[in-house]
Amino acid sequence: MRVIKSGLYLAGSTGLKVVLGVVGIKVISYYIGVKGFGMLGQLMSLMAIIATTAGGGITNGVISKISQFKNDPGKVNNVISAGFWIGLVFSSLLGLFLLFFAGYISKELFEVTDYAFVIRMLAFLQFFNVFSVIYGGYLNGMQRSKFFSMLTIVAAIVGALGLILLVYFFKIPGAMLGLIWMAISPGIVFLISYFFKLRKEIQLFHFSSVDKENVKSLLKYSLMLIFSACLLPFAQVFVRKLILDNGGWDNVGYWQSAVKLSESGLIFLNVVMANYYLPELGKSESVSELKKIIKNAYLILIPLVSVYVIIVYFMKSILISLLFTESFQPAEELVTWQAVGDVFKVLCLVFGFLIILKEKLKVYLMFELLIFTFMITFSYIFVPKYGVIGANYAHVLTYFLCFLVSLGFMGYYFYNEDKL
Repeated sequence: MRVIKSGLYLAGSTGLKVVLGVVGIKVISYYIGVKGFGMLGQLMSLMAIIATTAGGGITNGVISKISQFKNDPGKVNNVISAGFWIGLVFSSLLGLFLLFFAGYISKELFEVTDYAFVIRMLAFLQFFNVFSVIYGGYLNGMQRSKFFSMLTIVAAIVGALGLILLVYFFKIPGAMLGLIWMAISPGIVFLISYFFKLRKEIQLFHFSSVDKENVKSLLKYSLMLIFSACLLPFAQVFVRKLILDNGGWDNVGYWQSAVKLSESGLIFLNVVMANYYLPELGKSESVSELKKIIKNAYLILIPLVSVYVIIVYFMKSILISLLFTESFQPAEELVTWQAVGDVFKVLCLVFGFLIILKEKLKVYLMFELLIFTFMITFSYIFVPKYGVIGANYAHVLTYFLCFLVSLGFMGYYFYNEDKL
């Protein structure tokens, strides 16, 4: 029953986020076109890195640890305090980096320095991500799905309205600033909610309650997630530049639209995995319990992702028209391949959460490096040979091979738990 209840709360908030996301994408594609959408993809990759790095990369660590200590308020607050100060340090360092290298980053991402001001805005506003990571991690770890979903809905509405207004008035620069606004909206909403709702329940600003062991443990998660957060977006930046060199910004836009459509379709599965299965794994006390949870995850995920691919295959033309404009129709041949690759990517999450839970840093880093290496290598081979669709071939092959590797690791772990 708890799975269903949590799923319903998350389905409501996530469903609204998907709808608002569709509206936002439609507005963006209408006002900035295929080329602009391709450029926007570069900023999306940068923001994916920043969203994790700004919070110190401890999201999953906070969720896992709070789920373990949920009945001990003292230990929960120790985790919260440690996480907040880790996030604050990382955000400060990141902000300085973005300020000093704004021009260089703009040149590398967009081929011009005209958007350096966007990078500088991001340098200041990314601090709100800390509150999103800590407060969101607390609610998820305590499995307060209803309250978390309510805040998520408010943040999604506020973020979408800001994005639409900025795109309408300022076109491509407005779309970039709108993406930043959408990214920080949860942090702003969570911070306001903290002062009005949970200030007496959890401690954010108490440096005296920071525990060294919690800092050390959370920094393990930090290394895991920051490494992961940097590698994949860097790979995507590389792929876009490769497509640009072999076909121009329009082809980058087609590829980015296929990626975005697939992400929108799988957002619910990703949210449920992060907000339900990770806390469940955190509460497990034996290998047999872990096996049962992982088995159930696959029993639910495999049918769902199979249906997802079938829907995408038969409705891809309608979906592209729904999310974008007629000028994006050439992306139709890319969408199915992208969806197939994302299926294996979601299935790999089961293994990823297991490694996060067990704090197996070396294994996690090796797995993420494997994904990065496969993606770069296969894209370098396939894009010059097959054009933009070569990037989608690389995506499928990368995550298919990584899924096979993850199954092998899990089998080894359950047979030799003490040796992993």
